[in-house]
Amino acid sequence: MSESSNIRLAFTWPDGPIPSGVTDLEGTLEEFISKSVRSIDIMAYHHTLKDEFILNKTIESAIREYRPKIRFFTNTESTARILFEKYGRLGSDVEAWYWNHLGIEYSIFHLKTILVNDRHIYIGSANLSTAAMELSAECGIFLTDKKIAMQLKNYISDLIKHERLLKVISA
Repeated sequence: MSESSNIRLAFTWPDGPIPSGVTDLEGTLEEFISKSVRSIDIMAYHHTLKDEFILNKTIESAIREYRPKIRFFTNTESTARILFEKYGRLGSDVEAWYWNHLGIEYSIFHLKTILVNDRHIYIGSANLSTAAMELSAECGIFLTDKKIAMQLKNYISDLIKHERLLKVISA
């Protein structure tokens, strides 16, 4: 069994301010991303692209403060390309990858996971979107575990090796 530490569960609240005693998912994600000194791998089916989205502001702050290597993995080429261009010009080493559907209509990249500094992990139900954070009932778990982080990285590497994830190449 792998040793895990700092396990936390956080939630969104669809009806306004989060009740007392419930850990706020969006705030916990902000704190989580802001500690990304070396690297951030963001895997999300959907990622809101608006500048005012709080998690985008947090990613930008992390880039300005630490210049971490960032890899985005998403379902569509258009989203991957926008993320690549948006964050690539801010000074970090940025890669963006998108799902190769192989012509199969219902095949999707549906992960909602973030890996920070190759050891801190978020796994949850929420897309990285305003609707998920403000209007939906979502949850996510945060933990620190090098073995689980390595399993996640290996899974992504295997998807790349088998050409299920394709890399955005700069124009």
